[in-house]
Order: sequence, then C-alpha cells, then structure tokens
Amino acid sequence: GLGDVYKRQADASVNISASAVVELTINKTIPDILQGGETASFTFYIAGPGEYSNSVSIDFAAGETAKSVTVGGLAPGQYTVQESADAGWVSQQDQTVDIGLLTCGESVTFDNSIIPAKAMVRKVTDPPGYEAGWEFSLNGPGGPEQANTTGPDYVDFATLLQEGSYTITETLQAGWDPLTPSADCAFAVNYPADAGREFQCTHTNEGRASKTGAKFEDLNGNGTKDGGEPGLEGWTIELWKAGEKVAEVATGPGGGYAFTELEPGAYVVCEQLQDGWTQSYPQSGSSCPAGLGPVGHAFTLDPGEDETGNDFGNYRHITKSGTKFEDLNGNGQKDAGEPGVDGVTIKVFDGQGSQVASTATAGGGQYSFSLPPGDYLVCEFPPASPTWVQSYPGNQDCDGIAGAAAGGWTVTLTSGDPPHLDNDFG
Repeated sequence: GLGDVYKRQADASVNISASAVVELTINKTIPDILQGGETASFTFYIAGPGEYSNSVSIDFAAGETAKSVTVGGLAPGQYTVQESADAGWVSQQDQTVDIGLLTCGESVTFDNSIIPAKAMVRKVTDPPGYEAGWEFSLNGPGGPEQANTTGPDYVDFATLLQEGSYTITETLQAGWDPLTPSADCAFAVNYPADAGREFQCTHTNEGRASKTGAKFEDLNGNGTKDGGEPGLEGWTIELWKAGEKVAEVATGPGGGYAFTELEPGAYVVCEQLQDGWTQSYPQSGSSCPAGLGPVGHAFTLDPGEDETGNDFGNYRHITKSGTKFEDLNGNGQKDAGEPGVDGVTIKVFDGQGSQVASTATAGGGQYSFSLPPGDYLVCEFPPASPTWVQSYPGNQDCDGIAGAAAGGWTVTLTSGDPPHLDNDFG
C-alpha cells in the first residue's frame, strides 16, 4: 500500500562520492588610484587539506577597483589564504575559511590600502649650530601644516600625503640668506609609485656677517691705538665690494662703527678724510678709491663671521712757532722794542736726531712749522758773520749739533694741542 511506499523511501540511502569538490573565491578591492598605464598585482597563496598548495594572482589596471578569482576542484576542508602585494600596499592578514559540502563554496575578501607617503624637513646652517627654532610649512592637499626644528635632525609632518603637488617653505629669519632648497622641497605625489616614500627636504641658510671697528685720534702719531687715545665721532666709513661702494656709516660716540647683515665675500673698508687730519693707521693695506684715506682694510667674510678690529687712526698737525730777536741789552729775554732778525735758519730734529724741517726767519724774525705729533728739538743756526752770541734760551739742548747755537727747544707735540708759540731765540 501507500505506507509501504513511504517506508521504502525512508529506508533509502544516499551515497556521496569521495570525489566531491568545493570552490574558493578570493575577492580583492583597492582604492581608485591607478591612472594611465599604471598597474597593481597581488598574489594569493592557498594552503589546504592534504598538503594542498596553490597560488593565483589578481591584476588591476587603471580604473579597476574590485576583482575576483575562483579556485575550483577543492576537497572540502579548511583553507588558509595568504596575500603578497606589490611594494607600497598594506598587506592584509592571512584569512582562514572552512568549506563544507553543504555550502559547496566559500569566499574571502582582501581590501587593501596604499602605504601613504610622508614628508620631512631639516635645517642646515652655515656656520653650523643654529638649526633649532626654524619654522616650515607643508603646502598642498591636506595642508598647510607647520613644523619646527629642534636641532639638525629631520622633523616629520603628520599629514599623510595625498596625490598632488606639494612645497615645503621656510619662514626666513633675520641675518640669514637662503640657498637653493633640495629637490624634495617641491614634489608631486603619485600613487602607487610613491607609496611609502619619504620626501626629505633640506633648507640651507648662510648666516650674514658683520664688520666692526673704531676711529681714534692718534695723539702721539705712532700708528697704534694706545691707552687713553679717544675715539672720534662723526667720521664716515665706507664699505666697498668688487669696486663698488655698498654701504657707509658714521662713527658713533666713542668712534665705533659697524656694518651688519653682510653677505659673505671679499670687502675693503675705507675712511673719508677730513680737512686738517692725516691717516696714521693703517699704514699699509688695500688702496682706497680717490678722495678717501690712502689705504684701508681688506678682508673676507665667511657666513656668520663677525670681523672686528679694523680701526682707523688719524692725527692733527701742531703749529710750532717763535721769533728770532736781537737781545739789545743782553739780558736773555725779549724786551719791548727789541727787533726781530730775519734770515736766520731754524731747524727741527726728531727724537732720533734726524732733521725733519728747516726754515728761515722772516717778517720781523718770525718762524713757524706745522708738525705731526712727536718729540722734537728746535735749534737755531746763526750766520757766521756778523758774529752772534746766543742769549736765549739759556739751556744746552742743541749742544753737539754742528753749526747750531747751544740753546734750543725740546718739545713734545700731541695731536689736538693748541699752537706752541713763543719758542723764541735771542
């Protein structure tokens, strides 16, 4: 009957072939970053029951973001899929899946992202040691972002770089000149080629230099700045480079002058002379242009250098004068009415006994010399005929100088002295 039919169906057995198979699908997605002829390739290694191993690849071209590959003919069981990606891609963790006969197949999905590029910057200074405290800006997609150096090492920007163009600029500081930045200070990011790349920007700056010195009155005219010799205010000092005047300054109180914010290089510094003054320092050096002091200081400035001590010394001539008179009463002094004597030779000798000047009295016995600072001896040389006997001055300063009367004037002249008058001879 009908019950027997149902019973026979219930008792029936189902045979499953030992060769039953399943399949595994691998899904792959990437961001939409491929352009033109760019490609990306991913290899998947499959391990399964019975020492099963296999590998398959998924290749992407421009515009493709999702693809799949199916591996069939697999025995039921547990499978592990391991991904190997091109450089620059973030690899996913291995994935394990159990595939049974009830499902006949399973899938795994790998969703990859690109390893972002990053930018970093450092400061190099000439001279070294000033690398900290410089501000930089990363400009471009996702920016701007500021970063500050703390020393000579690179400092990272936190921005994860997107595709596009970037620049890294610096905030200049006073006293520094920028040199050409490195190539990575202006760049374009293109994925996947630049995945994981570090753009390393270097900004190099040269420190500006300075030049200082002093203008002094060389009181004794010895060409050296001695203790107590005063500075001279209001003198113009000129700075020359490659035959062109680049700056001038006036000396301040105390005679000091300074040129700052100078580019490295070779310079000459000269002074503008003033009427009545003679340059005594420097006595040798680089020739100065016409209208300035005869020589100046030549020097070469390195980046950040502070050149000092290039001074200028000057002195004023001093008038030394007197009268040759006839001492009518022979009392050794010039009395009223005693006449001057013209035509008498007066000579000046320096501290080493060398003659430095000579003149003849005239205009009522007058003589005058304009002399630089120093120690001097002034002597008279009376004519042989008629015979004259010296009565004034009553010393022996000129004794031993051939042809000179014994008495003379030993004087020390200092720059800025008032005229030395009344050094008479009688």
